[in-house]
Amino acid sequence: MPPFSVTAVMMYEWAERQTKGWPGMALKTKPFDTAKYLDSAEDHAELLADAMATGHKGYIIAALGTIARAYGMSSETA
Repeated sequence: MPPFSVTAVMMYEWAERQTKGWPGMALKTKPFDTAKYLDSAEDHAELLADAMATGHKGYIIAALGTIARAYGMSSETA
């Protein structure tokens, strides 16, 4: 009798596929910029209010950066 059951081997192989992906099937993603979808001052205010409500510094900084990009500002123009 083998040291591992067939079910254990199948579970191991399944876990390997989940962590490494299926052979030949690379995950393709596209860049997503939230700033493109902030159309109005109300959208900007809502994003900033949500960030401030959490009190998370990283979220607040990211929200400010997103709003700046929505206005067309970037670090390249500074």
